[in-house]
Amino acid sequence: MVGDGGPGQVHFGVLGRADADRGALEGKVRDGRVTLFDHDAHRSTERPGPPHPKSPERACTAHGSISLATIGCHRDLVERLPPADGSARVREASICFTSASGGLYCAAMRRAATKERRGHGSGSRWQVASMLVVLSIAGSSCKQEETEWKVAADFASVFKIEVYADGLTNPTFLKFLPDGRLLVSELNDGIAVIPAGGGHPQRWAAATGPEADPLNPDDFPVSRPGNGSFQSGLMGLAVDPDFGSNAFVYAAHNYDRTPPCKACGAVNPYTKWGRLTRFTEVDGVGTMPTVLLDRAPAADAHQVQDVALLPDGTLLLAVGDAWARDDAPDLDRLNGKVLRINRDGTAPEDNPFFDPRSPDAPRSYVYSTGHRNPVGFAVTPEGSVLVVENGPIADDELNLVTPGGYSGWPSTWIAAGDPGELYSWTPIVSPTAVVMYVSDPGRPADFGSAFDRVLFVVTFGSETGLQSSGDNKKLLLMNTRGTGEALSVDGPPRHFLAGPPIAGEQPLGVVVGPDGALYVTVINFAGGPGTGRVHRISPAD
Repeated sequence: MVGDGGPGQVHFGVLGRADADRGALEGKVRDGRVTLFDHDAHRSTERPGPPHPKSPERACTAHGSISLATIGCHRDLVERLPPADGSARVREASICFTSASGGLYCAAMRRAATKERRGHGSGSRWQVASMLVVLSIAGSSCKQEETEWKVAADFASVFKIEVYADGLTNPTFLKFLPDGRLLVSELNDGIAVIPAGGGHPQRWAAATGPEADPLNPDDFPVSRPGNGSFQSGLMGLAVDPDFGSNAFVYAAHNYDRTPPCKACGAVNPYTKWGRLTRFTEVDGVGTMPTVLLDRAPAADAHQVQDVALLPDGTLLLAVGDAWARDDAPDLDRLNGKVLRINRDGTAPEDNPFFDPRSPDAPRSYVYSTGHRNPVGFAVTPEGSVLVVENGPIADDELNLVTPGGYSGWPSTWIAAGDPGELYSWTPIVSPTAVVMYVSDPGRPADFGSAFDRVLFVVTFGSETGLQSSGDNKKLLLMNTRGTGEALSVDGPPRHFLAGPPIAGEQPLGVVVGPDGALYVTVINFAGGPGTGRVHRISPAD
């Protein structure tokens, strides 16, 4: 970074009104001194700017994340570039901000001089001020920040980890759009979007306001440590396979029940509802929310969690038992199930318990039963469904979900060989997400054929960030063999990524990016708003 005074390649751009040269320079930083090189005299078109703000620093802060070409609070400033051999001393900048692409920009301003501007009427005068804008990260829009999260020793020489995006508040699950942008669920704030290549988040769908009614109909749950807090709010996302034509995105979320259920009691503590909502992207923003499924019983935990797409285009929804264990095998209850739903919200007629006389009844949506707290899905290329589930005080599980299957809760849970169980953890590790890696040598960050059909499992750990086994929260690697109902885990999990023992900072979601890299959300209850991140794991250079 410029303030560090170290060597490194940087890019420069100059912001101005109408006739400013911008985006055509590059240079080097050495010992705090910046040398500019004018490679292109490209000029921008005439474009009126807003009035000069009384406090540029406050105005820029209010803009939040802004890009070099669209910054508004300094658009009426003009820079005349120095000759190719010129240089400028960059001292402590008066204004610094993060761009939409994730770079750090600083503005160093010199004293303004008053000049007459021609062609805009007699007596018209304006201020000319010099402003240098420096992008501190070159060659990549990914934020090269240090992180205490480390690739495990067995893989440290082969892979690297970096911060792909920060400034998030309690990020949970994540999905890529076809154009490379990344959607991230924020537990209580809505859906954020990260520019392709990484950077600072923008709001894609809000958790408040008129467009957010289905997302936040009454009192959006507040995260409270100790009550299964990471589950109380916005969770899984799915991008429609026809996104290019319909721009649909699906969101799984929970909300407070209003009015509260006075007769629920301890047996059926339905203090919340779960819901599946479809959004339509218009001009880069999620709009027109449409509720596809509603009123899945929920509590402070064991709620609606992930949503996934099957190869046939139908949706799967993971629904916990809402702390009502006896509901899990009951076909007349939505909780404790994996549900299968058409993309228009109807129940598929080939569901295992579909009732043609009652197509809207809970049983018509049921795909499998006996689930305690299913959190994250993985769908294999051939359509097999995996889900990670949290056990009570023992026996967290990785399960294979089959149509009409029973996962064992509450009758046979913890017994050896629960139906569909591929692997179990005791002591518990709180698995939250799983993805099957499918190698593609055409991707720039592909892990290679040795990782083909490997599972990556996120383990959330406890509220303190330490699992009861003494291990930190982690990303685990699991080898597999077989396909379909013959799919099995080959050997014990291996540690792939480990985080620092910081209270409240824990991994939650994982996805394989279009480039072949792994992307992991880190939720930070202890750090407060804006401290969540997305990490990118890719082959080392």
